[in-house]
Amino acid sequence: MVDVSYQMVLSTLQTVGLLVGIIYYVMTLQNTRKNQQMTLDTRQANLLTNVIDKWYNEEGLEYSLLLLDSEWSTHEEWLELIQNDREYRKAYYFLAEISNYIGTIVKENLVEIKLAALCYGANLYFWEKHRDIVYKERDRRNNKNYCAMWEHFYNELVKYLDKHPELAP
Repeated sequence: MVDVSYQMVLSTLQTVGLLVGIIYYVMTLQNTRKNQQMTLDTRQANLLTNVIDKWYNEEGLEYSLLLLDSEWSTHEEWLELIQNDREYRKAYYFLAEISNYIGTIVKENLVEIKLAALCYGANLYFWEKHRDIVYKERDRRNNKNYCAMWEHFYNELVKYLDKHPELAP
């Protein structure tokens, strides 16, 4: 027959208490990780929502149409256009700044490229249309970082879309 002593009961209760404490700690840790992930997801969504609000408001859409309709064949023609057409200049800088911003938040891993890819497929077209201009402007301004984050965003977008062709525009 087993002799149950006070020491044995106390030891069993300590073991059970320790196991309950460990289980509680693990559950708390999992809950904390889940909350951190939700916070991160919310932050990413907020960062992109701020840009989406600007891009898809009436002014942003007007700028997009203006950029889509603009034509030039040389860097000199583009310089003349940007210097003489105030509306085009506003539209171009609007596009460049938003694209640089998205590139920055993607580069700094504040937003996953997947989320940006779902929202900004038009960036492919706009970068390809302005790529040579940006490169020539880098030389003219002697600024190798001119629109660098826009280019980074484009490159990351292309890599992501190569892996996920179902999302390509």
